[in-house]
This record gives sequence, C-alpha cells and structure tokens, in this order.
Amino acid sequence: MVDPQSVDGLTESGARTFLNGDGTAGVAVERDGNIVGVFKHPSNRVGYAAYDLLLNALANGGNHLDCYVLQPDVSTRNLGDIYSQLGFEPVAYLRFNREEADPDWDYASFGEPDVVMWVHNGDSVETVAERIGDYHYYSPEEIRETCKEFTDFG
Repeated sequence: MVDPQSVDGLTESGARTFLNGDGTAGVAVERDGNIVGVFKHPSNRVGYAAYDLLLNALANGGNHLDCYVLQPDVSTRNLGDIYSQLGFEPVAYLRFNREEADPDWDYASFGEPDVVMWVHNGDSVETVAERIGDYHYYSPEEIRETCKEFTDFG
C-alpha cells in the first residue's frame, strides 16, 4: 500500500520475486535488500502467510522495509506487529500526507497512518523462526516517541 509494485517494474529493477505454491501470496526483494510487494490474496486462508513470505525474504537478502502503521483509533492490529515479530525494528517514520496519498485512499477504513521504516536486527533466519512471538511489539505511540520523524521520502 505504501509503494504499489507492478510485475514489470519489479522485473526491470532486478528485484527477486517469490510466490507461494498456489500464487495467492508473494513478496519481492530489491537489490539493496528492500522488501516490497508483500501481498496475500483474500482467497488465501493461511493465517500467518506473511511469516513464511518474510522468512523467505530474509533468507534471500531482505533486510529492511516500510509499511503503514494504523493509529489505535482505527485499528489495534498492524503490519508492524507482524514485522516486529520477525526481528524488524522501527527506525523512522513519516506522518501521513494527504497531498501524497492515493486519490482512492480509504480514509474511513485506514485513517491517516504513519509510514514506518523498519530494519532487520540481523538475527539468522533460524533464530527468527524460533523466536516468532518473542520479539518486542512496538505501539504507534512508542514508534513516534523513539524514532526519528522525517517530513518526506527524499
């Protein structure tokens, strides 16, 4: 949702793409280790498909990503909760900017979430797989209190 990806764009950039067996979930890893294009089709009923996708991304050189982190008045569940449980730590955030938002943004469902940049802590894939659920969860408030705020992606 932060940075929509196309198959052609990923291919042209040299990103490595990975799909699950039935093509209902996937992820890409750019040359610099940026993890992008994480998706799960609604027909995929695997509860935590993102864990498998991201473990694969880590095993293939992924080491940082970004995502929206919804504010508590909108939702108590966030992608950041999944990412933190795989050893990713928030390092910076960018407040939502209506001027940069997709014209079709669903404010009623998602509000105005921060974009949070995450960096992996360096644990091995094996250690991460063993520790899922044991890493620190970061609330939106904690991210704003402890991470650097940026005003644009530039």
